[in-house]
Parts: sequence; C-alpha cells; structure tokens
Amino acid sequence: MITLNQIKIAYKKLKASVYYDKTQLVLRNAIVDYENTYEHDAEILEQHFNEILEILNLSDDYEWGNYVSNILESIGVLYFPKELQEFNDNAVINDSPKSVNVEQLQHFINIEVDGQVLGILWVMTIGRILDEKIYTHSYGNRLKERTPNKNNKPIDKESYSPYLFQPYFSQYESWRDKALDIASETLNDKQDTIILTMDFSRFYYNVHISEKESEQFYEDFIKEQGENKSVERLNSFVYSVLKIYSKKNAYQNNDKQSNIFLPIGFFPSNILSNYCLKSFDEGVIDRWNPLYYGRYVDDIIIVDKVEKNSPLYLKAKKGSLSNEFVMDYFLCNCNADKSVPCFASGGKSRGLLIDSGIKDNDNQTLYTINPNLLSNRMSQITVKNKKVKVFYFKESGSRSLLDSFKKALYENTSEFRYLPEDDAVLVNNDYSEIFDLKNNDTINKLRGVESININKYAVSKFLGKLMILGNLLTILQKVNLKRIF
Repeated sequence: MITLNQIKIAYKKLKASVYYDKTQLVLRNAIVDYENTYEHDAEILEQHFNEILEILNLSDDYEWGNYVSNILESIGVLYFPKELQEFNDNAVINDSPKSVNVEQLQHFINIEVDGQVLGILWVMTIGRILDEKIYTHSYGNRLKERTPNKNNKPIDKESYSPYLFQPYFSQYESWRDKALDIASETLNDKQDTIILTMDFSRFYYNVHISEKESEQFYEDFIKEQGENKSVERLNSFVYSVLKIYSKKNAYQNNDKQSNIFLPIGFFPSNILSNYCLKSFDEGVIDRWNPLYYGRYVDDIIIVDKVEKNSPLYLKAKKGSLSNEFVMDYFLCNCNADKSVPCFASGGKSRGLLIDSGIKDNDNQTLYTINPNLLSNRMSQITVKNKKVKVFYFKESGSRSLLDSFKKALYENTSEFRYLPEDDAVLVNNDYSEIFDLKNNDTINKLRGVESININKYAVSKFLGKLMILGNLLTILQKVNLKRIF
C-alpha cells in the first residue's frame, strides 16, 4: 500500500521539479492556487493528502473511479509557439509587424495538481523499475539514485532529497563530454573519426503506448515488489491520462492518427520516453556497436573510428562524403554487409533505420526507426533531417574542430535551457566575444589582423552573466532546500 509519507514526498518532488523549469509556468501557478486552497496550512494540506491516501488504498472501485474521473475530465491541452515562420529575406524590417505566423506549436498537458501527484507516485514505484532497465548511456530524464542506508539497502522513504530526476546539466555534460573524449582518444590513436548527431521529429507525439504494454509495467512491478492494489490503480490512472490526452490533442486529430502518445509536462512521460527507445538503444549496440552511442531523450551522438580503405574512408578522401551515405552505411545497413541495401529480400528491413523512399521539402531522404526496434510497432519515429550533422575528423588534422563541435552541440540542444545563457565562456572557455578583431586583409590569414580591441558593451554583458550565475550558485549553497519544500 501507498503510505502518507510517500504522498507527501511525491508532492515535495513535484514542487522541486517545477521550481527551476521555465516551461512549467502554468503548473507552477496551479501549485500556488492549490496551496491557497488549503490556506498554506500544513495540517489542512496533510488532511487533504490523507483523503487521497484513503481513496487510493481503502476505497472501493466505485469511489476510486469517481475520484479519477474528476481528474481526467480536467485534462486539457495548452498550446505554445515552438517555432515562428521566417520572414522573406526581401521583406522590410518592421518592429511592429501586423501578424506573426506560428510554424509549429508545442503542446503541454494541463491537469489538476492531484493528477500530477499521482503521476509522481507512479514514477516512484513502477517508473523506477522501468528506469533501471534503460541503456546506461541514456542520459536524459534519468531518476535520481536512492541513497543507501547503513545496511546498504535502498531508503524506502526517499526523503533525503526533494529531487526526482538527476540534474539535467550534469547529465547533459556527461552525454556530450564522453563523446568528445572518445573522439579525441581515437584521433590520438591515429584513427580517422566520425561523429554523427541526430534527433527525432516530434518524438513525444509519434510514439504509441498500448494497453497491453501498460499492463506489463505492473506485471514487472509484481515480479520485484509483489502485488499492490494501490500501485495497480496508479498504473491504470497513468494510462488513462495518456488516452484522454491523446484523444483531446489537436495534433493527433489533424493527422487522423490513433496512437496513444506522451503528454509533455506529465512526469511519467519522462520515464516512458526512454522506455520507448530501449530496443533501439540495444539495436545500435548489438548491430553496429560503435565506440560510443549516447542518447539524451531524443538527441543522439554516435562516435566511431573509420577503417582505412573502407567505403567511408574512400568517399571522404575523394571529398564526396554525404550525410545520406553515412546514414545508409551505418544505420540502414548496420555496418554489416555493405552490398545489402536498406531493404533486404521481400522488403524486410535489416537496418536500424529505414529509408522511407520519401523526400522532404529539401529533397533529402526521410528515415524512420525500424519498427522492429521500438517498444510498439505502431510508433512512427522519424529522423529530423535538419538536425543530422556528420563531422569527419582526419587523424592528421587539427583538433580545433572538436572545440567548435562542442559549442555547436551546446547551441543546438533544446534541453539545456535553465542556466543564464553563456554559450561561449561556460562551455568552451572561449572569451572571444569580448574582443573586436579588425582586419585589413583576408580574414583567413593571420597577417591580416590589424588590431584587437576590447568591446566594452560585450564585457558588461559578460560580467552580468557571471554575476547572475554567481548569485544563483551562492543561493543554492546557502539555502536548505528541505525547508523550502
């Protein structure tokens, strides 16, 4: 059975999760209203948690059903601009345009705070079991490890930290830096090296979670923890949220799809997003086995050496290497027999990705993950062509490109969004932004540099960033977060 302490901890973890997340402003306001409803009185709030506890553990199915129905009926979809349509290059610049067209929308779930608390409880029980099965080098949305007690057993109450997931910044740095370190080591071993980065288009919207899979989640819990009626109810509730949200979401209705996908802003989605790609992760390791494969939610980095006289090496030597060739070579053919195309006999794919045979607006091939390597074959995960980047490093070449690559990774990663923006200094120790370089000749030649001056405006911005970051770190060191939450 779920305990009162677990519910209180789930609420504490919910508050901590949204505290620094600027994408969860609506939920943050909902939590403020939630506490206002209970007059900021800890005893009254605890009484409400006791009511949830009784309904979850002790009530009959009818009472539990009514409670859940009220939460499910509250589910809505929030729409925010994700990408604005670019203006024509020849258009007149206007500081007050009559209209701005939105290219893409980002969809967030809107659900009662009680529903979010139940979702956190699911993460703390079933979600933790799923998370332990995820690929080691999957860095995004990973649960914070439980602190062992004196007997080296997991703390059941999980009361030592208000945080649910591992810090995004340390996870991101591990994902990125591991790749760059391996690339550097390979170059130092006199091997040409290739780095491939890609991510998936509208990933959360294009997965599918079946009811059978959901039931299996609870079966996995039973194997480890034994039967628990309360956890079974939590599992059923989470799947109901996915179904209701998918039905209400306009993205699905416009495309006439019927998949049960993941709501952004609902914490079980963080676990399920990794679960959906578990088989793909295993496929990359089993079929390709590169030097490094790292995934940060739907952002991927792959590092591998290039064998001398391989088709890849010869293409690069001739200067005719393309992104499509690299995708086919490694991902469609799994780095196996290069004479076998993406589709083997009978049209059955043998690759990690499938060449769909369709071109995008830029006349580039659209690739999708082989459905045999997804948790559910109804999922349709497509590679975002605009985000595919291939970096080829010659062992005899300069290492400076690795530094540029590190900066590009930082700038292109959507998950790295909470700290004050300082893409040059914090990531690369690059202080070039505070200098003005004046040339009297071609900018590619050192002799063309006439003078280097300090840009006073850039210096003031630079110092301002460091002051904001310094104040933030000072606060984090001094404040006892347990007292806040």
